[in-house]
Amino acid sequence: MKPVLSLYTILLLLFACSTTSAETYSLPELIDLALRQNAEINAQQWRVEKAQSDLMKAKASRILPRLRFKSYSGMVPEAKGNIIALDSDTSGLRPLGPFIRSELEFTQPLFVAKASNFLLAAHKGVEVEQAAMDQKSQDIEFLIKEFYYGLLLTNELALLVDELMSTMDNKITEIEDTADLSLSNQYKLRFARLDLQQKKQEVEQKHDLARAALALYVGLPEDHPLPLAEKKLVPRVLDLPDFEMLAEKAIPLRPEWRQFKAGLIAKKALADAATGAYYPQIFISGGVRHAYAPHRTDQHNPFVKDDFNLFNLGLFIGVKQSFEWGLIRADVAKKQAAYKELKALESTGIQGLRLDLHRTYSNTLAAKSALELARQTRKLSRQWLRQAQEAYEFDEDEVKELVNAFENWALSEQNYYQQTFNYNIALAKLEKNVGGLSLDNIP
Repeated sequence: MKPVLSLYTILLLLFACSTTSAETYSLPELIDLALRQNAEINAQQWRVEKAQSDLMKAKASRILPRLRFKSYSGMVPEAKGNIIALDSDTSGLRPLGPFIRSELEFTQPLFVAKASNFLLAAHKGVEVEQAAMDQKSQDIEFLIKEFYYGLLLTNELALLVDELMSTMDNKITEIEDTADLSLSNQYKLRFARLDLQQKKQEVEQKHDLARAALALYVGLPEDHPLPLAEKKLVPRVLDLPDFEMLAEKAIPLRPEWRQFKAGLIAKKALADAATGAYYPQIFISGGVRHAYAPHRTDQHNPFVKDDFNLFNLGLFIGVKQSFEWGLIRADVAKKQAAYKELKALESTGIQGLRLDLHRTYSNTLAAKSALELARQTRKLSRQWLRQAQEAYEFDEDEVKELVNAFENWALSEQNYYQQTFNYNIALAKLEKNVGGLSLDNIP
């Protein structure tokens, strides 16, 4: 006979499943959440849409920029006869009849000097706004990484303080059972215990602040527990590429540089387009008009105007030329000056980006070296603590040495996690300064 699960067992299984399936948040998930709900990103997206609408307008102006249809209908008094045979009814009170009038008109440019420059400027305007949005996205991504690693850092420090306090409590208990230990050594441990308690409060405060800030930036409630997928703060493992190769790949991808280059091309296109005002514009235009009123006699005399019974069409070529040479010259000079102003910054701009990248690269190397030194210090402090514990077991008067070893070990552990945080943040900033490239994917 098969055993039957009790209701209590089923509830326990359901509770276990709900507990183990608790949602955690990885760094990529938090970045995605932040980018989807960030107000600055959303506002910039609408600026991109605005630039795209300007591009659509520039494209639409090339083919039938004017194509309009109008239609009227209503009631008009009846009118019979013509200029020779007049209607005998002169009372003015005539029956009403329907009428309808329709008009179609169009204009198609045949030649507009420098028209392609306006289209090029509109294209580059979209690229400018898109690069600005990429810049904001990378800023938000870096900020989330900073909060994420900061939260992992406070988690590690909280665990470190708890471990220290637990160890210190055990030592204080041993002291109380040891009558031969000097009074000064007893108070040394108790003072160290109180100092740890204060540090625990500081770490908890920083942890709550980092968690609340991260939750708000990703669109979660401020009191959200925000469990992270990663439980430990570990340094990223990768080999930094050569600086020259990194600079060659990175600088063209920097949003600031893309925005600058697109803006430069746009201003050049607008400066060239301004010279098109010197040339005539040639266009073809025309239209069709039709009106019909069945209760009115259609007038066939070309010298009689009849707005209610007609059909005509026309097609003509037009020329438009401006002779305001002084105003055109001033407009051209203004737009060329704007282009040359931006062009003058091109060489210094690329040097500035390269210097900024070199500074970030050097800071990353320094952070890597500091992390390696912290790792060695951590190893030595653990050896010292182990030897101090062994010495204390043989001689209880060595409690001062034990306290010093504990303090050094705690500081080295704290420094190791801090340097791990600094190194990960340095890598994140370097990725931001190489245009959002992941350093893991660079050969």
